[in-house]
Amino acid sequence: MNLENIETLVLRGFASRHHTALTRGYQSRKNPPEVAAYKGKFGEGFAVRTANYASTRYSYVTYYIYL
Repeated sequence: MNLENIETLVLRGFASRHHTALTRGYQSRKNPPEVAAYKGKFGEGFAVRTANYASTRYSYVTYYIYL
């Protein structure tokens, strides 16, 4: 699964973007975002980790949850 496929799920109404948070760890700006399956406190879906241009110690994680 990649970010384009997840955005398609959101547009078709199968998933929604729940929220974005900071997480520890470096995510390279040159590499594409890391997509991982997610099952936890907010439900089931995907967690997408993207670069934080203001920091090298923290990156962003956005949770996409199935409806």
